[in-house]
Amino acid sequence: MTAPRRELPLSDWSAAPLRAAPPPFAIAQGLGELAWGLIAARFPEAAADPDALGRLLSPRLADIGNPFAMPGVRAAADRLAATIDAGGEIVVYGDFDADGVTATAILSDTIRACGGRVRPFLPRRAEGYGLGDPALSRCLEGGLPALLVAVDCGIASVDAARRLLDAGCGVVVADHHVPGDPLPPACVVVAPHLDGTPDGCRHLCGAGVAFLVACGLVATRHPRRDAAGDAARRRLFAWLDALAVATVADVVPLVGLNRLFVTLGLARLNDRPRVGLRQLVLATLSEADADARSLGFILGPHINSAGRMASADIALQLLLAEDVDTAREAAAALKRTNALRKGETARVDGEAAGQVAAGGDFDAESDGAVVVAGEGWHAGVIGLVAAHLCERLSRPAVVCSLAPDGGARGSVRAPEGYDAYAALAACAHLLRGFGGHAGAAGVSLDAANLPAFRRAFADACRAQVGAVSVRPSLDIAGWLEPGDIDAALLDALHRLEPFGEGNPEPAWGIRGVSVTASPLGHDESKGLRLALRRDDGIDLQGLWFGGSEFLRAFDAAPRWDVAGTLLADSFGGERTVKLRVVDARPSRP
Repeated sequence: MTAPRRELPLSDWSAAPLRAAPPPFAIAQGLGELAWGLIAARFPEAAADPDALGRLLSPRLADIGNPFAMPGVRAAADRLAATIDAGGEIVVYGDFDADGVTATAILSDTIRACGGRVRPFLPRRAEGYGLGDPALSRCLEGGLPALLVAVDCGIASVDAARRLLDAGCGVVVADHHVPGDPLPPACVVVAPHLDGTPDGCRHLCGAGVAFLVACGLVATRHPRRDAAGDAARRRLFAWLDALAVATVADVVPLVGLNRLFVTLGLARLNDRPRVGLRQLVLATLSEADADARSLGFILGPHINSAGRMASADIALQLLLAEDVDTAREAAAALKRTNALRKGETARVDGEAAGQVAAGGDFDAESDGAVVVAGEGWHAGVIGLVAAHLCERLSRPAVVCSLAPDGGARGSVRAPEGYDAYAALAACAHLLRGFGGHAGAAGVSLDAANLPAFRRAFADACRAQVGAVSVRPSLDIAGWLEPGDIDAALLDALHRLEPFGEGNPEPAWGIRGVSVTASPLGHDESKGLRLALRRDDGIDLQGLWFGGSEFLRAFDAAPRWDVAGTLLADSFGGERTVKLRVVDARPSRP
């Protein structure tokens, strides 16, 4: 049994020729061959329609469209409005991750702004996900509400919904997870996976679903464009910055409404953000402007850290804060919990990697997935460790925390091309429960079933793709020539942002360059600084974070093919183009 070897190159490369002459309406948008080819490949509907291309490159608030096009939104808004009119209490019941916290904050604030009595509630990680008995019992200690709205959860809570309805509490479920069979009974359900959902809404995160319900409520309470209605809409749209963080943090595809939410949300975050996010930016970001990378790797993890390590309530407090002092205290608390999260993640990461390296239960050449488990692994970080294993091994990964009572709770992550939820469904007879979607899921089972689950899950994943790959694949958007590398290409790529899940930042290849490498810092562990040159005029600087193993490898061949993403460097007031290198290989003759 063997773990994968790290060889040169790091990836299997695949390049699609994307050069295509743009039509006149695309040329008018300032798009050249490479940018147009990328749009045609990723956004075919925009390539065929000038109006769609305009919406892609210059999104507007009006492009959000009619929230009632989403099935269930009208019924949910009507139920909320009726409860507000009757003076009944509404509980918004969320989840402890960044998506669930944001969904709870958006809908709670909108209900309150529309005159409702609202009580936000977040379960704790130890109580389990969704409308589980421990969390729901704690929630109902505050009294039985007239209406409970489950956001970012609830789609699988059939029994809990039935008990609430029997007790006289109305139930609305606004959840983006894959529904089971049956749906929660006799309540309003808003879910992107249900029939009739518009294409642009199919990949919404939980906060995105809650935002559409909030839009529906505002439209229901304020059907006319008057001063009160305009104020309510402005208040709701002020949540776009937090919605952008939730969308990127939940790793949903940045297409359709998700792309619009993140684009508009980033603009707001860098202009007039909510006071809580402003304080979090000041505490965590060094650059002037936030981008999608900042949301996914800095702001999102800080908000997530509260629910991972302690209580998500502090993250909710940050988002709902209306004064600087409260926001600053919450941001400082999140910075502390994120530091704890990083330390715990590193520990579990090392132990999980050690299990994989030891072999025994995993064969990198044949197994369709990896499953590891350990005692004392913090349940709040196993999802992060699963994501790291998934990335390193290029296949689904399950990381389980073993409990003293003989149970195991796991987090699942799967790369593109796999469906984690479907693979878990194939193993349902071995599980206590599971839920999620194709790329990420959660699972609980008896520890005694781990060996059988390990084999069944690996076989189910392998069956989805056939042969597994030991190395990840790297898609090259195109091969760059001397005339391509300029500010015009960077400007065109900037208009295709935000990059992320479903719209990855394009990697470009350059063939046949000579490479001069030096350490990026005092030692080579931080990465490399590269000088890339070719006789026909290509002269480009490169940065390779984490590429230290190539420092001496570059002496093995005179010419290299190098791949990476383009970035602008404005140091000293002069704008230059650099390559953020992700892989390299000796040039073929």
